[in-house]
Amino acid sequence: MSSFATLGTPFCLVMSILVLPQTAEKERLSRKQRLAQGMASGNRVRNLHAETQLEDIEETMTAMISSGEKLVATSIHAISFEEGFEKVIEEGSKMGPGCQWFEETVGAYPVFFGILPFAPTFITRPKRILTKQLSDFLPIYGIGPGHRNAEVLFETHFQSILGFSLFEKSPSANGILIGSTGSGKSTLACGLILGMTAGNSDQKPSAFVVDVGNSLTRTIAYIGGSNIDFSPESGVVINPFDLSPGQSVPDPEKTKFLSALFEEIMGDQGSLTKLEKALLEAEILDFYQSDLPKTFSSFRNHLSKSDQMELRRLAKLLSLWCNPHPYGLLFDGETNVKLDDEHLHFELKECQRHPDLLRVAMLVVMNSIWKEIKGRFPKRSIIAIDECHTVIRPSGDGRANSSARWVDDFFRQIRKFGGGCIAMSQAAKDLKTNEIGDGILANSPNRFILRQRGDEKTLKEDLKLNEKEIKDAFSLSQVKGVYSEFYLHSDSIKGVFVYRPNPLVYWLSTNHSPDNALLAEEKKKHPDFGLERLMDHMAEYFPNGAEGRAV
Repeated sequence: MSSFATLGTPFCLVMSILVLPQTAEKERLSRKQRLAQGMASGNRVRNLHAETQLEDIEETMTAMISSGEKLVATSIHAISFEEGFEKVIEEGSKMGPGCQWFEETVGAYPVFFGILPFAPTFITRPKRILTKQLSDFLPIYGIGPGHRNAEVLFETHFQSILGFSLFEKSPSANGILIGSTGSGKSTLACGLILGMTAGNSDQKPSAFVVDVGNSLTRTIAYIGGSNIDFSPESGVVINPFDLSPGQSVPDPEKTKFLSALFEEIMGDQGSLTKLEKALLEAEILDFYQSDLPKTFSSFRNHLSKSDQMELRRLAKLLSLWCNPHPYGLLFDGETNVKLDDEHLHFELKECQRHPDLLRVAMLVVMNSIWKEIKGRFPKRSIIAIDECHTVIRPSGDGRANSSARWVDDFFRQIRKFGGGCIAMSQAAKDLKTNEIGDGILANSPNRFILRQRGDEKTLKEDLKLNEKEIKDAFSLSQVKGVYSEFYLHSDSIKGVFVYRPNPLVYWLSTNHSPDNALLAEEKKKHPDFGLERLMDHMAEYFPNGAEGRAV
């Protein structure tokens, strides 16, 4: 086909495909098989032609039965209105043994009308082939440019570029990004976020990242966002009592959030009695009517003065979340971080060591993100939750994880506010829990599957991948610092693609230990470099990472 493309004679190449009735084709092959067996074994002299034909038939039937291959009829025609068409025929004859091209003469008129695009009335001189062989011909036509709004570019195996957007031709922008350790999840997520937030388009979304390992810290900082290290040692304070601008009393949603938060903090096994819930919700509304500072300490004092014994007991439990107790350092006081920046990154790694703290921190972070998303609508938003399994799985202390329901709610509701949510984990089964079932998988039409080492069952039963797609997912390759293959399964695009990050994207996202060591070393050599200059420096002098090699 490359040789054809360099010919000076203009022509059109048309390939017609007819999907044959498979039952009838199997019966036809069975008849030919019996005939070939009789011809091959009925003579004393070997009938080599019959033996070869029998071998071909048996191979075809085996492929159809064991591998699910289909038989199709196809023909290829070249049409030209110019002189010198003999060059096309001559070039076609060079393609290999058994390849024959010839000029239609008497049948040229009906053949031409029979192969008109989108209206073939018949197939001239068809050849029966299996879909496996048919797939070798289809790259002649490529797979199209992908999405018009190309927020990120992927390579195809046909040496072409495909544009992709989470928001285009999809019921929602939600997605999952799964892959074994070191497969390139953070790098691909970084590329998606940078692609969506680049430029000055009105459609450019705000990015919110919930992280448990600083995977996307540099990415958010590079695009001008804020990084919030949510740990008692950091000095960060987010006050759960804060209201949206212009509000003086909480709306029902805010009241329910605070009730859920205090139920998590003060309930036995994360649950309060119906009486305690009713009393607590009434006290929250009364508290906002008072002149007291809206902090945990003030609310504890407010509860301790109640004439209800249940509320005084809850006040004692709340003391553990007030200053100077360690957990109180995060929630008791005025908010001292900017939550209205265009992009936000929440790092929760230090909270992971304390299950009770992680549950409460996740509730506060999710509520803060929800408030910003709804306040910014109709501006788009994108949320990335790295190592999502750590924030939705059952807690280490055996209690149910209430934050899992908030993550599930993101995936179910965020499309109504023009947003999307990406869950990142090592395997698809990590994104299913007893709390939320398969709510994340069921509401994620965009699936990025990087190199896998197991979990075929979930891919088959929940993501509905067929045998060939699963085989593709388990045969993906990667070269560290250069590219990662992945299987993309979306409503409009399916197949294996290559993400080849440029050096800057790679250094913004890498967490490879040799890369981190090299980055720390270069930062020490150049203490005057800010993040942007440091990243440009690393991209220029170490384009493929500390251990990378050019490919």
